Amino acid sequence: MNSPSHQATQPGPDQPPSPEPRPPGPRPADAAPAEPDLSEDCWRLDPGEPLLPGLLAWTQLGDGVRRETWLAWSTRHWLAVAVKLPRPGLIHDPRLRGTLRREARLMRRIDHPAFQRLLYDGSGEPVPHLVLEYVEGPSLDVVLDDGPLSPPDVVLLGLHLGAALHYLHGSGLVHRDLKPENLVLREGWPVILDLGLAQPAGTPAKPGPPQGTDGYRAPEQERGGPASPAMDLYAAGVVLIEAATGEPDGDLSGLPPELAGLLQELVHPLAGRRPASAAALLARLRAVLPEDGVTPWPVWVDGELPHLNGARGTLDLAGEL
Repeated sequence: MNSPSHQATQPGPDQPPSPEPRPPGPRPADAAPAEPDLSEDCWRLDPGEPLLPGLLAWTQLGDGVRRETWLAWSTRHWLAVAVKLPRPGLIHDPRLRGTLRREARLMRRIDHPAFQRLLYDGSGEPVPHLVLEYVEGPSLDVVLDDGPLSPPDVVLLGLHLGAALHYLHGSGLVHRDLKPENLVLREGWPVILDLGLAQPAGTPAKPGPPQGTDGYRAPEQERGGPASPAMDLYAAGVVLIEAATGEPDGDLSGLPPELAGLLQELVHPLAGRRPASAAALLARLRAVLPEDGVTPWPVWVDGELPHLNGARGTLDLAGEL
């Protein structure tokens, strides 16, 4: 896939990257109400102000319901990093601390360049936090603001995404929240962010509303089914349809028939009608790549695709996560 025309701009020494920080200000932890107003309970920091020991705030990258993600400068690593931490009024929340600890343990198990790396686990510190690799590049949703990708580029995006899922599922894990906002294109290729909802395959869903993002959840995820690789394949299908058409439920009639048929299979409401595994998806996508298209691997490894079964050895994570 050719590098997208919309590239990230490296922030200058005095200029924070967009988006501009917009939190209205931290509250002291001891002043937090029992049920804080999360819409107002945010960190307010200017570039260069201390965020945490050894971390200087730069700008807010993400603003979740209970957590925030900040771009910061690490004086320890001497580079830009992403920092995930609770909203100020929730720094003593044991559930959030446990969630960060669990995510850190999971990230230490993942060793693949298509996933954001954990640099430091601060989940046990007074303000629990994780220091993550800052993946420079535009997210896929930003790239798609300029229009859909060409069919060959959609196939290449799918091949890279399928390779990452082949590794993740072979490790016994399911992401459960694939979406364009969680895919950053570093030098044109996707890096998957945010393993906060990832679970070992087979883990029962928690009671309550389904986790994940509306429009990208598989039907069985909506119903509260246990975590399964088929959920990620469904989400990957929605992402690829959006990349090809500009809409998550876009019209596929203008695509090559083989590609359109594969994308329709990926988002089939019945999990058993989707490709059997990420490895099967790789083989199917390779088959629809134009003969003169660029492949993300040497052509002499194509013969290994039929022998992939998604089982590279699973990790017993249930007791740790």
